[in-house]
Amino acid sequence: MAFFFKLQPNKKWIQGKWFHKHEDLRIDCGVHPSITRYKSCLPNVYPNKTFYFFTFLRNPLKRFISEWKQLVRGAPWIHKTDKNTCLFKNYKKCFNNSHLWQPSLEEFLSCKYNLAINRQTWMLSDRSYECDKKSDLELLAEAKNNLKKLAFFGLTEYQFYSQKLFEEIFEKKLYFITDLQNNNHSFADSFFNEFNTDKTKKEQNSIYKKYNNLYYIAFIKGPESSKTHKIKCKSSAFMKFN
Repeated sequence: MAFFFKLQPNKKWIQGKWFHKHEDLRIDCGVHPSITRYKSCLPNVYPNKTFYFFTFLRNPLKRFISEWKQLVRGAPWIHKTDKNTCLFKNYKKCFNNSHLWQPSLEEFLSCKYNLAINRQTWMLSDRSYECDKKSDLELLAEAKNNLKKLAFFGLTEYQFYSQKLFEEIFEKKLYFITDLQNNNHSFADSFFNEFNTDKTKKEQNSIYKKYNNLYYIAFIKGPESSKTHKIKCKSSAFMKFN
């Protein structure tokens, strides 16, 4: 479990520990929980605790391909969630109720219930695992509002700048031992390197045109605009969900 320092009401910093990190396989709030699930789950699992959230947004195209590649590798996380939710029941329509779905990219794109569509948006929105009757724009507005309430958010493609912004916001009491560096060795990057063809480019354009995304519509893009974002975050760095 990784350790960090947190600010107390008396303005002193004391050591605490992460609730969740990538290598941690505990599923107190379910597998890949959304912000909505965290908000409802954490007070019950850890009463009388205060939680601060931060996240890294990822290029939506790479995020989409990553979800597809996970299925191709035979690792559908959705099978580890509640089978009675609307999310799971709709997802089953993609693969005709078979246990394993290893689709081509065309097959994946053709199913409107695949779990990559607007993934980052609905993970940060107020959507539950049930079928909310909300439009894409409503979900996007909710996600943007929740994103503003996070203690911090950065961009995966700008890890070094995001790190420096993070350390400034937390007044360098919470910092990285080594500088973050962009890692371009993901399954999505391998896909684009291997299949950099006209057909692949058309599929990329199809994804961009078909689905709105939080990454480009919402907030920061690049190191220059992060200066403005830093000022905004400074005034509300420790906002928490009530």
